[in-house]
Amino acid sequence: MKLFKHFVLAAALACGLVASAQDATHTISPYSVDFETTVSTSGDFAAAKGWGRTGTSSSQFSYRTSQGVDGSTALYSGYQSSSSPNYLVTTRLTGTASVMVKNYNDKTVVKFFKATKSAAGEYVIGEEITSTVTGEPSTTAYCTYSISGLANEMVAIYAHYAYLDNFAATSAEVDLYKSLKVVSCKLVSSSEPDCDAEGNFQVALTGKITNDGDLPFNPGDEGFSYSIGKFNSTSTPHVIVATKPFDKVLAVGETADVEISTTLNVANYATRSRYDLVENYKNTSAYGSWIEPVKYEPKLVLRDNNNYNMGTDASTAKKFGTFGMISANTEKKFTVENAGAAPMSVEITVPEGFSVSAAALNVLAHEKKEVTLTALAATPGIFSGNLTVKVVGYNTIDIPLSATVLDSNKFFANFEDDKDSKAVPTGWYDCGNGNYWTKTNYTNGSNNFMQNGTSSYPSILATPKLKVEAGEKMTFDAARNSKYGTSTVDVYYSADRKNWTKVLASENIDLTGTNAGTSATATQTWANFVVEGVPAGEYYIGFESGYASIDNVYGFKKLDVAHDVVATETDMPATATVNDEYVATMKVRNINTVAETAEAYTATLYFNGEAVATAETSEIASAGEANFEFAFTPHAAGTYPAYMKLAWTDGYEMVSDTAQVVVNEEKATAAVVAGVGNGTASSPLFLNYKNSVSETLYTAEMLAAAGLKAGDKIGSLTYQGYNTVGDVTTNVKAFVMNCADTEFGDADYTADADMTKVFDGEYTFKKQGKSTEQVDMLVITFAEPFIYNGGAIRVKMQSEATAYKNVYFATDGTVAKMCYGNKHDSKKVSELTQLAASEWKFPVTNFGVILTPKVLKGKVVDKSNAAIEGVSIELVAIQEPASDGEAARVADVRYQGVTNAEGVFEIPVIKSELKYLATFSKPGYIPAQIAITEITEIPDVVLEKEVPTAVTDVVTSKAVNSNVYTIDGRIVRTNATSLEGLDKGIYIFQGKKQIVR
Repeated sequence: MKLFKHFVLAAALACGLVASAQDATHTISPYSVDFETTVSTSGDFAAAKGWGRTGTSSSQFSYRTSQGVDGSTALYSGYQSSSSPNYLVTTRLTGTASVMVKNYNDKTVVKFFKATKSAAGEYVIGEEITSTVTGEPSTTAYCTYSISGLANEMVAIYAHYAYLDNFAATSAEVDLYKSLKVVSCKLVSSSEPDCDAEGNFQVALTGKITNDGDLPFNPGDEGFSYSIGKFNSTSTPHVIVATKPFDKVLAVGETADVEISTTLNVANYATRSRYDLVENYKNTSAYGSWIEPVKYEPKLVLRDNNNYNMGTDASTAKKFGTFGMISANTEKKFTVENAGAAPMSVEITVPEGFSVSAAALNVLAHEKKEVTLTALAATPGIFSGNLTVKVVGYNTIDIPLSATVLDSNKFFANFEDDKDSKAVPTGWYDCGNGNYWTKTNYTNGSNNFMQNGTSSYPSILATPKLKVEAGEKMTFDAARNSKYGTSTVDVYYSADRKNWTKVLASENIDLTGTNAGTSATATQTWANFVVEGVPAGEYYIGFESGYASIDNVYGFKKLDVAHDVVATETDMPATATVNDEYVATMKVRNINTVAETAEAYTATLYFNGEAVATAETSEIASAGEANFEFAFTPHAAGTYPAYMKLAWTDGYEMVSDTAQVVVNEEKATAAVVAGVGNGTASSPLFLNYKNSVSETLYTAEMLAAAGLKAGDKIGSLTYQGYNTVGDVTTNVKAFVMNCADTEFGDADYTADADMTKVFDGEYTFKKQGKSTEQVDMLVITFAEPFIYNGGAIRVKMQSEATAYKNVYFATDGTVAKMCYGNKHDSKKVSELTQLAASEWKFPVTNFGVILTPKVLKGKVVDKSNAAIEGVSIELVAIQEPASDGEAARVADVRYQGVTNAEGVFEIPVIKSELKYLATFSKPGYIPAQIAITEITEIPDVVLEKEVPTAVTDVVTSKAVNSNVYTIDGRIVRTNATSLEGLDKGIYIFQGKKQIVR
């Protein structure tokens, strides 16, 4: 039946039954649709001409082959939503209509409704039309649904799980439409057309346009033309720049080949734009081309020998202009191209040290000319500047040039020595001491270079000491470690490798496009940079890099130095205590190429400007290291500057940075430590939260093992740790209580009222220490001593703050279930009454036990047994050699006292376990020395008066034979009268510290 319909429609058109200039309507009787011709069922699906649908479900309708009558094709309608059904809508029908239906399952429903179209063109579903069914509905056979009484009406078919086939009606009216469609388009002119002197350029398109409507087009019909349209956007129409009418009839289904061209002016169409082919009936279009007119003027383009545009690609220009280190004339070729529409006159200039094969060129439109650039090697030096290519009256392009003509008298480092080593080369120094700078060690012939593998820790790599003449330059190559990450290089100079002045900033070192490569086979791309502005003098040049590499450092003159030793590690503790040994250490590296002998230098610790300790020296090989340890005992509280110095006999010195050391008064305390530090954690205070609380149980067994005894007076709690983030101040409370517990118990911590508060105040946790060098991070000093009863102890710590920092404390991972806590940012400590179910790490705790010092008592008299007032007494700790001739090192412990009017003295001695040499002295008396083996009351000490000679009135002292001690308490000479013949160093002799130089 569909073939019959098409025949009737075609005959009507041929006989002129419809007007050729406008859309029309045609009546077909009888009318049928067999659903054999399949079309897309998505979008505006139309099962036949004039049909439509409601709803948007793309899966509602589909064609099913072999499911129709006699195995033909059927239209299938699947599941229908009750809230938003999809209807199949017919064209306008008259008389009766029918459709054959086969059930999909037992839920199949088919209904018919009247349908109209609104003014907006949308379908409106009306009342249901009663249908009759002929045959038995089945999933295996078709039956026929029929409706009647139609009077030029559209019918909406509701089908739920149903196959539809062979629709028929008495008659139908089908609307006929005119339509054109642009099928294709091609640009036949240039996409970059040259403008003439007046600015005109051509646009020409060809294409195909099809009559895809129901009616033919005749010349002169409205909209029967095509145009060149300038594309704006998908939501706005084209801007028509040229139109051409069709000159012959275009029948239904026929496709016409078209061509159209126009002349535009760059004044109105200067920018790059898209031009499409547009038909003017329905305004369909096809993509044409993007067109950018070339103005009638010269346009300079410079290309390297790989045809890369150096004017728009800075990395390409930099690579081209970098000649690196040369010893012979070196050539590179580049192309001068005129990409404009007008002839071009070019002038080319180069800086000193370079030449070009042509200084002036005339280049026609779109012409290219090759030029040779030569870096000249006649004169050693560093040459840089710009290759300048200027178009007369128009633009200029500058390409940075650099070349280093090697001079054998200049410093040059390409890091190719010791190819199997990753160490910093001899003479160079990584000032960061973090091993961030390493040398690649490619042994297969690949280029080696120095690299800093991290951007998080930029570090200065310093050259050997160089002599710089006024106006001299240095050059070096640099590259990113890879194309990923942020890379920087800054250049400095310094006279001492401590105080650096920046001379070339990273913002002026463009590493774009460079790549040092991370393997021996990687392709390396380097950029060359010139260092200018270093004043005349002797300096180290420093390269501070973050995730970048350097190579081929050249310039200035290397100085031969007698010594070059640097301190790579120093440890001078910030605090000390009177009569406690203070130990400072230093590691040094010999940067020089010559070894340092042990006899050539001395090693001394200075405290408050005074030499207080020496260390044994040793040979320091070239690129080798040496360690020094200095020990001395301070005797006066206060804050003092301290530094370590190596001094050579020829006047060279290596001095460490100065530290300000706080010396605290000696206290009569003993440290009892519970726990062994084998880890770190946020315990006893979780300072990474604003508020935290913890409670720790120390059992009687644990405390006894640590050495705490019943009756001991506890005066402090100390927790070691480190803080690498920054200072943080909190309000800290500490509570202590005696108890008999052997295990922690439930998670309800002890009430404040049941414990003794030992501290309540502000505490600042300083940024200090590190994981490998922990310091006293939290020291709680009690206002009143806490008396230990011999059982267990509970300690509760609380902290409240407005900020937080990650502070770590030493912990003992072997002690389990003895510490619990809680933390929160918004809840106050008073609200944290429940400890967390999971345990906290056990904090290593130092209980400071207050001791009662022993007292050395006695009386000083003369030969007549008369008391002597004002006698000075000094006790100096000693230790006699053991049976094997060696003695443990003893700190230079000293105590002082003076006799009263009765000649009596009392000297509290905190370190009473040591032996002492006591010296009694007063002007006019011969000093006396006695050994003190026990701190107690001693017999009277008798001083003899000095006797003037008969010749003069000068009073002379009687020589006193004394033992000579080293600063660490070892006897080196007994019954001595002088220090003559002893090695250089500091000694204790006759109760005084003396230096042998």
